[in-house]
Amino acid sequence: MNKKILLLIIFVLVLTCGCTTEKKEEKLPRLEIVTKEKTSAEKFREYLKIKDRTIYIANDTEELYYVNYSKTKKTFKDHLTKTWLDIDMSMREIYDVIGDKTTMKDGSSVVYRSKDYDVTLIVCDHNNNKDMYIGTSKLAYDDKNMCQ
Repeated sequence: MNKKILLLIIFVLVLTCGCTTEKKEEKLPRLEIVTKEKTSAEKFREYLKIKDRTIYIANDTEELYYVNYSKTKKTFKDHLTKTWLDIDMSMREIYDVIGDKTTMKDGSSVVYRSKDYDVTLIVCDHNNNKDMYIGTSKLAYDDKNMCQ
């Protein structure tokens, strides 16, 4: 009799403990930014030259990663260069993840900013300049030094 009561208590404990665990759902696709201590007085360093554009990354930013629907994690550079998609389609995937878009005074350059992912992309499209700047969500557009 005591064994049956003990087994019943263990059974109830197992059932109630299993019900209280909650699995956190992963948001996909997503961006992950890795920051570091600023290493020089320069605000940006060259990250990648591809086709008609140069991509710069802020000196306080180590790397930007893209995690796709199949949970494959790639550097931003690999996402742009090691794919069958052209650069504009690859970039569109990133823009869609960020969501928040602001057009600058020049009428064609755009700032994509996500506080959820702590990332900002500034995409130039002014006077044949198609450069891009990557940084944390604190990165601000500088009309004197960017997209000229």
